[in-house]
Amino acid sequence: MRVVVVGGYGVFGGNLVEMLARDGHDVWVAGRESAKVALAAVMFASQTGKNIESLQVDLSADLTPIFAVQPDAVVDAAGPYHAYGGDTYRLPKACIARAVHYLDLSDSGPFTEGISAFDDAAKAAQVTVLSGASSVPGLSSSVVAALGSDLDAINVIESAILPGNDAPRGVSVISSIVSQVGKPLAVMRGGRWIKVHGWEERELFVLKTPWGKDLRRAGYAIGAPDHILFPTFFGARSVRFHAGLELPIMNGSLFALSWLRRVIPLPSPSWALRALKMLADAMRPLGSDIGGMLVRVRGTRAGKAVTKEWHLIA
Repeated sequence: MRVVVVGGYGVFGGNLVEMLARDGHDVWVAGRESAKVALAAVMFASQTGKNIESLQVDLSADLTPIFAVQPDAVVDAAGPYHAYGGDTYRLPKACIARAVHYLDLSDSGPFTEGISAFDDAAKAAQVTVLSGASSVPGLSSSVVAALGSDLDAINVIESAILPGNDAPRGVSVISSIVSQVGKPLAVMRGGRWIKVHGWEERELFVLKTPWGKDLRRAGYAIGAPDHILFPTFFGARSVRFHAGLELPIMNGSLFALSWLRRVIPLPSPSWALRALKMLADAMRPLGSDIGGMLVRVRGTRAGKAVTKEWHLIA
C-alpha cells in the first residue's frame, strides 16, 4: 500500500512511518517544512532499511503534491486539529474526491464528530474515512465496547490518560492541552449537559501494574471526543475524561493557569508553545518513562450494578 503520512516527522507520525515501512508499505513523510521531512525520511530509511520518500505540503495551501504520488491512503498526524481554520475538512474531502482512504489522529471532539458529515460521500466513493484513530476515541471506545458487551445498560464511562514524564511529546500535543486549560468544556453528567473548566476537577487514579506496585497519578478534566460521542453511541448518562502529567509542578502550573484564564483570556502564541516544549524537554529526566491509561464502565446487568475496569501500563 502507498501511504502518505502528513506530520510524519512528529512524535506519533514518526512512529507510524517507521511501523508502516517495516510492514512493507511504500511511505512518504509529508509536512510543511522541507528540511524536516527530508531529514526524517533519511533517518527512518536508515532505521528500517527501507526506502522512504519525503514530500513537502502545506495543508492550508495546495494539496496537489499529496495526490501526485498516487497514494492508497493519507494519514493526517499533524494537527493540532482544534486549530484547523477555514475549510476545516479540506484534506478528507480531497481524499474522498480522489477515492483515497483517509485517517487522522484527532483528539478534538468537534473535529472528530464533524467527520460524520462525509459518511455518504465516503460510501459513494468506496473509501474509509476515520477520525480519532488514536488513544481517544479509537482505543477508548474499543475498550468501552468490550467492557460493556455483556451489560444491559452503560450508565457511566470514566477514562484517563496519564503519561510518564519521559514520554516524548510534540508541539501539537502541548498546543492541544494548553489551548483547553481554563476554557469552558461541555460534558454529560447525570443525563444533562453541564460546563466544567479545562484542567480542573482533580482526581487521583490508581493503575494496577504487572509488578504489583500501584501507579498513582493525578488527572484533570480536559476535552476529548469521548465527551461528545459516548453519550449518544453508548447511551451513557455521564462521561468523564481526565489527563494528567507525572510531575506535580507541571500539573499545578496548568491548574494555576486555568484559574488565571478565567480572569484574563491569555492566548497561546506559537512562540510560547515552543518555549513550553523546550522547558518540558529539559524536565524529562525528572520523571519516569512509565505511564498508563484507565477505562472504567459502570452499568447494570440483570438489574444489578456492575463496575468493570481496564488498565494499560506503557
